[in-house]
Amino acid sequence: MSFRGEDVAAAAAIDTAARPQPLGNTANSALETDMLRRAAIEAFLGVQLPDDEDLFGTEEPRFLKLSDMEELMLERAPFFFIERAVAIGNHTVLGLARMTVERSAGHFPTKPIVPLIELCKAMAQTGIILASLHAQPHEAPIAIGAGASKALAKELVTAPVDVLVKVTLQGARLKLHFVDGCAFVDGGKIGTLDKIIYTLLPREQLTG
Repeated sequence: MSFRGEDVAAAAAIDTAARPQPLGNTANSALETDMLRRAAIEAFLGVQLPDDEDLFGTEEPRFLKLSDMEELMLERAPFFFIERAVAIGNHTVLGLARMTVERSAGHFPTKPIVPLIELCKAMAQTGIILASLHAQPHEAPIAIGAGASKALAKELVTAPVDVLVKVTLQGARLKLHFVDGCAFVDGGKIGTLDKIIYTLLPREQLTG
């Protein structure tokens, strides 16, 4: 079995972040732990995290490869837009979406600008991963609407490009989960999708 260099680096960073840290100044220890977590997540996802985003609190990150996401979700290729993801508690998921030239084909022919709809698909599917964390084994989430949602492209980016997607649980009641999403490139926010609504349904109802 062989490993890519980026996989080895990611595994090393994750291992370092998971090791118990020596006790010292509480504030400094918390800062160092946060920096180690950030380094591990950036190595795993292969993209820069935004500096001004408060991600962790007291939560430990959970690193999700494709096989891990497939255990949580019903979606399969070609309807699979997230390469890997990191869950932080049950309230935040960070995902890596690779925006290829093929995904942006014809938009536009001389310069493949990533379409807003592709960013929305990536944010919505990362939200499915988040909603899955709240499901029972016999349940699966599905997006059913967006309420008063507003999709916004803050900046035009050209494919190919790796996009960091962040989704956050804003509230839940009954079987409904309300999620806000945003997308980043090189640490800068390029798009948002607010108030995505998910419901949890019996898996057998979605698989026939």
